Amino acid sequence: MKRTGRVYNQMVITYILVLCIPILLSSVLYQYTYNTVQKQSQYQNNNLLETIKNSSDREVSYYKSALQQLKLDNDVQMLAAGGTVAMSEQAWLAHKVQETMSTMLVSMLDYTKYCRDIFIYFAEKNDVIGSASKSDFEDYAGIIMGMEAEASEQLKARMIDLDQRTMLAVEIGKEEFILLLEPVKGKSGRSLHTVIGIWIRPEVFEKQIKSIEESGGIEWAFVSDDGQWLYATDGLKESDWDRKSEIEREEKVNIGNDKYQIQFLDSEVYGGKYILFSSMRQISQSADRIRNVHLLCMFVSVLLGYLVMKVSVKKNYNSVERLLSLLPKRVEDESNRDEFQHLEKRLSGLLERYKEVCEEMRKNTRAVRELAFERLLFPQDGKGRDETEYMKELCEKFKSGINRVLVFCIREGLTEESIKESSRMDNSLKRFIVANVLAEGVGETYTQETMEYDEHVIMIVNFPEEGDEENLQKLCDKYCGYVEENFKFQIKTFVGSGYK
Repeated sequence: MKRTGRVYNQMVITYILVLCIPILLSSVLYQYTYNTVQKQSQYQNNNLLETIKNSSDREVSYYKSALQQLKLDNDVQMLAAGGTVAMSEQAWLAHKVQETMSTMLVSMLDYTKYCRDIFIYFAEKNDVIGSASKSDFEDYAGIIMGMEAEASEQLKARMIDLDQRTMLAVEIGKEEFILLLEPVKGKSGRSLHTVIGIWIRPEVFEKQIKSIEESGGIEWAFVSDDGQWLYATDGLKESDWDRKSEIEREEKVNIGNDKYQIQFLDSEVYGGKYILFSSMRQISQSADRIRNVHLLCMFVSVLLGYLVMKVSVKKNYNSVERLLSLLPKRVEDESNRDEFQHLEKRLSGLLERYKEVCEEMRKNTRAVRELAFERLLFPQDGKGRDETEYMKELCEKFKSGINRVLVFCIREGLTEESIKESSRMDNSLKRFIVANVLAEGVGETYTQETMEYDEHVIMIVNFPEEGDEENLQKLCDKYCGYVEENFKFQIKTFVGSGYK
């Protein structure tokens, strides 16, 4: 073959086309892979966000339950009512409420780490009862909590107009706190101008899900209904991104030099929503790695395929030559243009002959089965083929319907007691018992012939053309169970196929 010839050029063009097809397919596969990885990432992020929500809501619910318990306390209700309680009793009630709050703090899990204080604010009197002190609001906020005057006044104004539970983000010096507020209302639903609050640290959210922050490309935050950022991961805190910017659902935002996809999930405790930030670069990197590996594999496959093709064409033809050598010599004619047509013609002839041989073997098999069935009918008690009356009797019994052969194998008992009891009988006595019990039981319903062969009991049962074989199974189970129950040994039953 000349390298400038037509065949060589066709091979080169074909090879180039074969090489281009996988490259084009790889680009389609890359796009599909990218979309698939993105969908999987979104699904995983949804699960991750659900885990964040459940864990964080569980922690907030713990403190919410404490506020609810304190809100429903009778002493707190009496203090909030104010005018209905004598001044002499108010000091005593305040002391009891302080003890209650101290007890609650002690019972809280890790309260010294995540919970700073519980307080009750009475707006009409401008008094605050804390877990360890009682004072006016300015002293509590400035001295005990260390708040600045401006922040203190803003918090006071917020609590005076509070009519439903809420969460606030409060900065005190260099520390950040989340303030849970619960308004106290009377039995009639009327506001008592009293607010119960609890100071918790944002680190409470890291208690169950610390490992999430360590995973690359994932950040999350907790935002209240009024847009306050109650918690954010270290990556969001350290970035130069404006956390006060409005975030719309299903939006992508730029944080630093990376683009993040955001997902939302609403909180079920105090409102607000959880926001998950997943890096788009992480998704692209995963898809790019898959694409690069796929392209490499495709190039290697094409190169190896070309080399294997050259060797395999010659090697595979050897099998055709070996087949041709086994068949008669090829006769050149117009009907056989190539070796494959010659093989097809010769093999079709062989298959025709094989079909005839198989049909002959089926006829011989039927004859052998009929002969074996006929010999099986002769018992081992001396009756021979020349006894004409016996042959007529057997033919009358089994000439119509369907016949099945049942083989009963004798086994030992299951329990130790039954094994000992059944071992006292020899096998001939066991076969005698099986033959008589089964012959009498099955013989009441079906025509049968029972005999003993070697160590087994053989029974030939005659069915009508549409016989109920389930009935025979029930009879065998019944009388085999009778033998096992009364003679303490088991019987294994085998049933052959039906034939005439």
